Amino acid sequence: MNAIPVEKMDRVTLEQIGSINRAELKKGLDALLARYPSASKVLLISPIVEDYQFIRAHYPQFDLYITQIGDWNLDQPCTLKLGTFDVAIASNVMMYSRHPQTWVDHVLAVARHFVFQDVVYRKRSAAHPHLGTDQDAVRYCLTARSVTTSFPTPFDLDQLTQKLFYFASYKGGLNSFHSPQDPPVHLVAVVESDHPDHFQIEEASHWRKLIFKMRNLAFSSEPVNKLYRNVLKFFR
Repeated sequence: MNAIPVEKMDRVTLEQIGSINRAELKKGLDALLARYPSASKVLLISPIVEDYQFIRAHYPQFDLYITQIGDWNLDQPCTLKLGTFDVAIASNVMMYSRHPQTWVDHVLAVARHFVFQDVVYRKRSAAHPHLGTDQDAVRYCLTARSVTTSFPTPFDLDQLTQKLFYFASYKGGLNSFHSPQDPPVHLVAVVESDHPDHFQIEEASHWRKLIFKMRNLAFSSEPVNKLYRNVLKFFR
């Protein structure tokens, strides 16, 4: 049996796609901060190094925390014991959810706002429905704004039980399965908790905060991050 061709990109292409996504994410985040300028405690969910560095550079006022899937599987409620966050941010994370509403519920149980960048229409492999081979599971749409997808079972953001504060769709960066005549479509959404002023979560201890803050150093560069990941294997 022949293997199905999958999305492959060189470093330059990856950086171009990432730059487009981060620029659009910033628009959504800026719209949120225009309404809530005091937002400061921020959780980054499964970021890559470049995402962390982008947020750190553009929003130096943020008190940043980083979580990876080994810390928190979004299928489950959060057990990080880090208190509550003003904002949670995720890029290309929601595409792996088989239960998007559950993931949003769990994030907004510990954060007042959830900003995420993800995919409406993108071919990551040659065979329909064009998902990747890394447990990529879903695409998103917003039929109320005529943002649709060819994916057979998308999650419509109209279905969210929480308020959609901001939404924008845009042309994503090209890969070998797309052309300028058939561009991918990505999105940025900002979702608000339906109980933003009624959190009953214990604030994290000073030492627990410090331990998580040490992780930020691992995202200062890709070589340091690789070393961090290798070391982390011995503690799991």
